[in-house]
Amino acid sequence: MQLGSFSTQKVISSGFANEIITPNVGLQLAGFLGERKAIGTHDDLKVRVFYMSLSNKKHLLLIVFDLLEVPREFSSKIKATLTKKFGIEEDKIIISATHTHSGPEIREFSFKVDKGSDELQFENGEKLIEFLKEKSIYAVSKAIKKSTPGQLEFGSFLMKNKICGNRREQEDPQKVEVKFLLFKGHDGKKALIYNLGCHPTVLHESNVLYSADFPGAVEKHLLDSIKNLEFVMFINGAAGDMSTRFYRKASDFDEVKRIGTILANEIVNNINNTEQVLNENFTLESAIRSIRLNLKEPMPPEIIAGLEQKASTDLEKARANNPVDLRKYEARLEGIKFLKLSSDFLNKNRTINSVLQLIKIGNVAFVSIPGELFSSLGHKIELELSPLKVILVGYANDYIGYILDEESYKKNEYESFTTFLAKGEGERIINEIVSMKDMLTFKEKNQ
Repeated sequence: MQLGSFSTQKVISSGFANEIITPNVGLQLAGFLGERKAIGTHDDLKVRVFYMSLSNKKHLLLIVFDLLEVPREFSSKIKATLTKKFGIEEDKIIISATHTHSGPEIREFSFKVDKGSDELQFENGEKLIEFLKEKSIYAVSKAIKKSTPGQLEFGSFLMKNKICGNRREQEDPQKVEVKFLLFKGHDGKKALIYNLGCHPTVLHESNVLYSADFPGAVEKHLLDSIKNLEFVMFINGAAGDMSTRFYRKASDFDEVKRIGTILANEIVNNINNTEQVLNENFTLESAIRSIRLNLKEPMPPEIIAGLEQKASTDLEKARANNPVDLRKYEARLEGIKFLKLSSDFLNKNRTINSVLQLIKIGNVAFVSIPGELFSSLGHKIELELSPLKVILVGYANDYIGYILDEESYKKNEYESFTTFLAKGEGERIINEIVSMKDMLTFKEKNQ
């Protein structure tokens, strides 16, 4: 359907922009325990902005940082500023992170418990936070100024050459789906948003250079390969248990390029397999909801000590036997160490408050998740919201850690050790999202 078939009240315009956010060297890199100071830059980190407006003054704004996470206080301040400066409602702004483990830590890894607070709070680097905020607001202003009429298309495909899968199951039969939105401006310019649930952790703790990891390589290859493409945004999805662990051949920049090239080529091969998602009567509706989640019971120190001893012994045995993959043993030990660090917080808090968000535009639904959602829960959301085309936005608006399905709590693995949430809270998040969808459906029917 061409844009001309829209009624005068349904014209869409979009703008897009990015800004480099690579900070000075010497900052702690996020994502792994222990000191890891950046000594340089391999490829620049960016904040990317995609803006859409309708002629009836409704707006949609997606902001993605090449960072590990976006704390709630950080995203809330940016949203408030954008609402004041540009008049965009906060429930139509989603701010997320790619979850690169080669970007700066924006809050120090030390738990801070305030009486009367039910949010996870951390000490942060105020200068870095302000720098990131200013860069994002400037990118938004550029995107709005560049806004141009056009049409939005949706596509999806199953990867033929698998680059990632369930990192806890080496023989993972699960198909990996990539979804994408392609904006085609009437001026010929294009913007691409692709959605995949996968830890961007080809690079490991030995890396001390700033990098976007494989999504940076994907962006470069796509910009070089697709005519008139000017913008690429990666939205990480249900990546809690998904990574390149069993599919990468190394943890260096050559491997980043190899994996990035595979994914980019598959996107290029499917770029013309799209469908219109904005029919003549489409609407843009949104909902945002606070949710109070129960925290798991803290584990007694003596049990943690026993688990740590066993994990250390298992790791040493594995090293002696030279297995192909040591990462699962290392991750298990890291998870137990994290469990020790979080015990004080869990002892003093029984609930945590976070936020869920749903934006529906035409047949597409953006579902924001404030952490690392397991792929099984992501699939349930897609089923519950069907036939909508669901874009899961992980690491969005807040960061509350791993969000597991009930079955995964039975396994003594990294994610079950490090999650803050009580068993069953992942399923409760799904129920809340379904409730939000039902509310938007009712609202549409009664407009």
